[in-house]
Amino acid sequence: MAQQQPARAFIERAFDDFVAAMSLPMVVLGDRLGLYKAMAGAGPLTSAELAARTGTAERYVREWLSQQAAGGYVAYDGATGRFALPDEHAAVLADETSPMFLGGAFQLAFGYAHSARHVQHAFRTGTGVAYDHQDQDVFTGVERFYLPASRREQALRSGDAARRLAEWRDRVRTRWGDVRVEARLESSEVEASGDPVEVVARVKAPGWKADELAVEVVYSRASDALEHRLRVEPMLLEAEEDGFHVYRARFAPKLSGRLAYGVRAYPVNDALHHAPDAHAVTWASARPMG
Repeated sequence: MAQQQPARAFIERAFDDFVAAMSLPMVVLGDRLGLYKAMAGAGPLTSAELAARTGTAERYVREWLSQQAAGGYVAYDGATGRFALPDEHAAVLADETSPMFLGGAFQLAFGYAHSARHVQHAFRTGTGVAYDHQDQDVFTGVERFYLPASRREQALRSGDAARRLAEWRDRVRTRWGDVRVEARLESSEVEASGDPVEVVARVKAPGWKADELAVEVVYSRASDALEHRLRVEPMLLEAEEDGFHVYRARFAPKLSGRLAYGVRAYPVNDALHHAPDAHAVTWASARPMG
């Protein structure tokens, strides 16, 4: 029995990798066919409506939407049979001007997979992999991945944008140390995938407005102890009380078994290419009531 526990933990980790690998081509399809862009800002759509917007076959679009909903990339309303791309997901999947856009990153990974046969040959022979043997998706993916950051860097060097960012960074250095986070799990631990979980967080952030913060639930398998393979769910501001911003999130974890939960808060600035570039994150563990 003792030997089965490490094996089970590794099987769960390997299966997560398998699911991610199976999702990669679907994300690339959504990018190339313009499915994400057609959904961005469009509100809830049926598969037929999305197919009409993109000139694609409804039958295939229906299957793609179902897979995307299962993976949490799009939202599904079972009462209406409609799918929607949340705005925060559109910034990652559809808006190529967004600093959070990852369409190029998915394309890059897809290209690397197609170059594997050349790498396999190099392993056997000891030779290298010629630059022109890389799949075209590698080159295009790199360009699309880094282009938003390059454009943003150019904008920062013009006008007083650089000065404003420097002032904000100085504010983070001097004020973020006062931020405190409290969190609790208001539901029992998940027994099966799909069981709802509710997390509440109280954030004390003197000198910081709620719209200057991002607050998220972070969870993982208990064996990963919130250190590896994290899943993230956004939290919504619910109230202001006693100097605290109060946030709540209710969601169905995409994992089953024993899970570990936490809440993290960090300052946001549109000038940053990645939010973690602020180098300021405050954490709290979320434990079950009682």
